[in-house]
Amino acid sequence: MIKYIIKYQNDYRFAHLFQTNLIELIQKEVHITPLLDSAVLNYTFDYDEWPGNSSDITKQQAPYNGSIFGMRYKYPQVFKSHFKREVKE
Repeated sequence: MIKYIIKYQNDYRFAHLFQTNLIELIQKEVHITPLLDSAVLNYTFDYDEWPGNSSDITKQQAPYNGSIFGMRYKYPQVFKSHFKREVKE
């Protein structure tokens, strides 16, 4: 099923299929590396409100439990320390 989704439906809109069972898949030792590398669970934000370039080349992760549609203006809340540092500069 995972291979099929990655091959034919490789889009973040199908991430809801794994919201409740991702932990269970890991516990059952299902090979999910292709899923984690796919576009299903990796979405690139292209909003003017989110910086596209940064001098910090490390990947940053932060928890966000709201709707992806409400995320557009949430950069200051999601990455507080980065936002404060960028405002000072």
